[in-house]
Amino acid sequence: MARDLPNPLPALAEIRRWTFAPAPMQATVRQAMDIMRTNTAEAVCIDERSPNTGKRILHGLLTRENIKKFSLASML
Repeated sequence: MARDLPNPLPALAEIRRWTFAPAPMQATVRQAMDIMRTNTAEAVCIDERSPNTGKRILHGLLTRENIKKFSLASML
């Protein structure tokens, strides 16, 4: 007897791809927000090039939501 499997399409409809823009490690929060605004990106990736290998080292991602949460939390 065949079993009805749940439709995976509703779950896939919720998945959305974000756009990232690079930001230097020395960037301030204001500069990160400006980079996101200028590049119409949802987040910035903080990275640098390794002096030894020349490969990029990813240090983290910063989203608008992270910045807003941090800004509001520091006001309380």
